[in-house]
Amino acid sequence: MKLGISTTGHTLPDLQRLKDEGKVDFFELGISRIENAKHTIDQLGRSVFQTIHCLPFLRKSELNFMLNPCHRPIEAAEMAARMMNRAETLGINYQLYSVHAGLLGVTPRPREFKVTDRIGVQDGVENLKIFRKKLATAEKIIVENIYGWNEESPALGMTDDELREINRIFPLLLDLGHAAVNYELFLKRKLDELKTDNLSIKEVHLSFLEPGGPPPWDHGGYLENQVNQRIIRKLKETLETRPRIPVVLEISASYKTVTENIKLLRDKLE
Repeated sequence: MKLGISTTGHTLPDLQRLKDEGKVDFFELGISRIENAKHTIDQLGRSVFQTIHCLPFLRKSELNFMLNPCHRPIEAAEMAARMMNRAETLGINYQLYSVHAGLLGVTPRPREFKVTDRIGVQDGVENLKIFRKKLATAEKIIVENIYGWNEESPALGMTDDELREINRIFPLLLDLGHAAVNYELFLKRKLDELKTDNLSIKEVHLSFLEPGGPPPWDHGGYLENQVNQRIIRKLKETLETRPRIPVVLEISASYKTVTENIKLLRDKLE
């Protein structure tokens, strides 16, 4: 298993320690201000960053930007182009750049995942096609399934059919934590029902759920419950036919918890 970790939510000393101790195979540069990203790159070295995600090089004037290609495709394409240009300027030879498919509507304020002025799934799919057409280069772009704030605020990619629609336009980043929220909490179905056999999946994001209470429910470390057991099973199933795709651990936790989760995954899957 090719296991990496997102830089988001972790201190630079912890990331450096993960590198020095050989705990992970690579890093994914996550959402960040540009000055923080530059510092992280300088400290860890350019070669360790094999993937980048969403908005890794934000300037101060861009901090409130919501990347939502299935609703605002032209704005999203312009921002994605800026992110890719900044990566090139900084010398990051990344393999994949992932973006969220987006929420099916307008959000009332940045970083709030509740939509107003809701649009339908097919409109979201058509907007994703526009997003691709507006990109000068799309060879490295993959699209991630996310979830909405609640059942009234859906995201594109919540069902098998929607994932297939996305996959006709872009390869997928399959986020298993997001998929588990969509299936287990919103659709009231088991994650086992998610069919990935015929999907072009280029990367996996992995986090675990602690259902109950307000969102977000994912981005946590492993807890012993049936949902998280199904996440592990779905990861194993996905890797059986794609053993070398990058798997990025996305958890906000202490260094001890992070290393325990890394060991758990290696023990179960290698």
